[in-house]
Amino acid sequence: MGLFNQFMVSRFCSPVRHLRYSLKIMYMIKRVIFLSLFILFHVAAYNQNTFPATGNVGIGTSSPGASLSFEDVWASPNSIGITWLNAGPTAYGLYKTAGSWTAPNYQQIALSWETGIILNPGTLYGKSYVDVSGNGLRVSSGNAVIGSVTDDGTNKLQVNGTIKASGLMIPTGAAAGKVLTSNADGVASWQAATGGAGSWTVSGANLSNANTGIVVIGGSTAPVATPADAAMKLAVKGNIYAQKLKITQTGWADYVFDPAYQLRSLQEVKNFIQKNQRLPELPSAAEVIKNGIDIGDNQVILLKKIEELTLYVIKDHEEIERLKKINAALQHSNQPKKKPGQNR
Repeated sequence: MGLFNQFMVSRFCSPVRHLRYSLKIMYMIKRVIFLSLFILFHVAAYNQNTFPATGNVGIGTSSPGASLSFEDVWASPNSIGITWLNAGPTAYGLYKTAGSWTAPNYQQIALSWETGIILNPGTLYGKSYVDVSGNGLRVSSGNAVIGSVTDDGTNKLQVNGTIKASGLMIPTGAAAGKVLTSNADGVASWQAATGGAGSWTVSGANLSNANTGIVVIGGSTAPVATPADAAMKLAVKGNIYAQKLKITQTGWADYVFDPAYQLRSLQEVKNFIQKNQRLPELPSAAEVIKNGIDIGDNQVILLKKIEELTLYVIKDHEEIERLKKINAALQHSNQPKKKPGQNR
């Protein structure tokens, strides 16, 4: 029966039936209003996606602010974005991470591609590189490989090439006085310096070692000195370069100029040279080859020879001066004497 007919019948029915039909009509009107609001809500939700003929495109937003815009970051805690695999959108896609948009750990943007990702900025131009700014680059899992595509699966950082750095910090096992050493595989670690109480110590700009043994550079064993030298502290197998070398030496050759010094005659020196092919007190070539040479002692001997040579020169000078006087006296005595009154 139509609504109109029901209404007309109600005019001729009892008041109770009239009230019942009025309530039924009000119920139907409520259903129509609810359905209308439901349709309007879904239409409004659908209109969050904006695809104009020109201008910006919006997905999840009716007011896109860029050429392609999504809903605002705080609009949803879900992980949403772009995907190439609808069954697993976060396995192959670009998306924001799940979570609430609250400080200090806001949502992040994630790029995921389970078969690998390649960043290739090229090499042709001045800015053909990947620039990581902000708080830097962090590798939360896996290994980092530079200069190669092969991962040894063991080391967190692998570099196929040379590393240049203004500093190096290895905090694990570090302590004052320790030295950085390596095992046969090239693994470096801090180790206590060997040598017991005489290990290396750093004091300001100085490096010292109170060890009673010998510091050997360029070899693993100390050389055998002939004769034995218990005072040896440093042995270097190789050349030593320095701008200046200062040797503290006890005893110097100034005693040569003491009036009591017994200077060899030149004849004695001549006889010694003819017999030994060297100056007195100097080591022979064979001795130098076998035992080396003490620089400090050798300097003393060389100075002594220079001072002796000076004395020889002084003696020769005195002898020459004495002979010159004798010669002048002889010349004067051999001049003919002039007779009285003879013109000069």
